Amino acid sequence: MEKWKRDRKEIFGEEKRELLEKKQKEKKERRGEGIEKVEEQMEVHYRKREKKIWKENNIKDEEWRKYFKELLDGSGCG
Repeated sequence: MEKWKRDRKEIFGEEKRELLEKKQKEKKERRGEGIEKVEEQMEVHYRKREKKIWKENNIKDEEWRKYFKELLDGSGCG
């Protein structure tokens, strides 16, 4: 009778171990897919940020001074 119990434990233990390994493998695969999705989203986000176009400032220093001087003189400050 004890041999039967031992054999049964070995069989079910083997099946349980295989099932656990399968579940762990599936979990790692799902996690890997999730990481890939996050990486793709980050890449898209960075691509969007790179598309900023900076315009060159063609206003000369003298024009800036004149503009701000008029602003300050008109407001009563200074």
